[in-house]
Amino acid sequence: MFCNRPVRKKKIKPTISINNKLTYNYSSKDREGYSNDIINVSYDIENSSFNGNIQYNSKKYDHLLNSNYKISPDLSKHNSFNILDFSVKGLEADAKLSFTCETLSTNGFVLGPGLALTICSQLVIIHIYAISDSGKKNKGVVVSNFKFICNKNIISPNTINFRSKIKKISSTNNSEKYVKTDVDCFFNDGDCKAELTYYFEPFS
Repeated sequence: MFCNRPVRKKKIKPTISINNKLTYNYSSKDREGYSNDIINVSYDIENSSFNGNIQYNSKKYDHLLNSNYKISPDLSKHNSFNILDFSVKGLEADAKLSFTCETLSTNGFVLGPGLALTICSQLVIIHIYAISDSGKKNKGVVVSNFKFICNKNIISPNTINFRSKIKKISSTNNSEKYVKTDVDCFFNDGDCKAELTYYFEPFS
């Protein structure tokens, strides 16, 4: 993700192009095939205010494709979380939270990158303001360079622990000063990990 300038509009019209490649593999050993779906998504928001590329690579197994999963039309029921406990100790913060996520994997529903990004964004912003001297919340916060690493699927729904570690806080060198913050976030002590960079408007 690349951010050249903030977008303050309530309604935006992103331009998206999708390149989809589908391959199929069949295993005679277990008599079960899977499709390997590689989707490349390029997006541009508000004249390159934001732009970037996302690649999705998923194996959709036959027994999952043929299962009758009931999906609710209410999107809020697909991905949600609730903070049960939260504490800040300097550059580290710990939380306990429950979540529900309908990202489908080979072993059922699991914590996906979309909900992980939402959790990180909300809790890191709380963490940053907890250790700052700011008396009010600034308008602009931008997340950049999001990277999600899944070492072990976290089954949904579930109750998990979360930890954020602020690695570095610095100021940008351009004419518009922003507070740049590099953060690592861990779910269940590293079963999943997110690496993010935040840009905050100067704290007042």
